[in-house]
Amino acid sequence: MPGFVDLHVHLPQASIIAAENSGLLDWLERYAFPAEAAFVDPKHAAVQAALFVDQLLSNGTTTALVFGSSHKTSV
Repeated sequence: MPGFVDLHVHLPQASIIAAENSGLLDWLERYAFPAEAAFVDPKHAAVQAALFVDQLLSNGTTTALVFGSSHKTSV
């Protein structure tokens, strides 16, 4: 059986999926921007990447177009 393909997923935002908000700007300022800023730390980026890939595979996603943050360590 082939795996699932996800053509648009953000690694730095995986940890904030379903974070409550009162609109896009609120969500960006309270959750997305801080989550992405944390990827400046290579150790944080490595841990999050490993968790991210484990979650993709455990849910049957074998191919993904993954977006990082503006930090080199996010990719």
